[in-house]
Amino acid sequence: MKKLLAVIGIIGLIAVSATAFAHGPGGLDRGYGACEGYGACGGPYGSDNKFLDETSDLRKELHEKKFEYMEAVRDPKAEDKKIAELEKEIDELQDKIHEKAPKRAYGRGYGRRGGYGCRW
Repeated sequence: MKKLLAVIGIIGLIAVSATAFAHGPGGLDRGYGACEGYGACGGPYGSDNKFLDETSDLRKELHEKKFEYMEAVRDPKAEDKKIAELEKEIDELQDKIHEKAPKRAYGRGYGRRGGYGCRW
């Protein structure tokens, strides 16, 4: 009985340790530093609610398209044409969002194309 409890305890300890290691050395930080999602950046995204308000519908549509894309990818009956079409729509939505992103004084934007700020 004591051996069984010891084995269960060791397995539990390994399971808890594995979850800690799964997050890596930065904990839940995924390499974005202080920029963890919309409105979390200390820069223009955190203080510029205008950007978030202007892109609300686009971000919602992007989220729905990403969900639709993931469902199509996991469906073995989905056509490659449909998946490629969804990828193109997602890319276009992301471009529209990035076009509305605040710009730096010297003309370079934030995000995907500009190389600064948060990524989404």
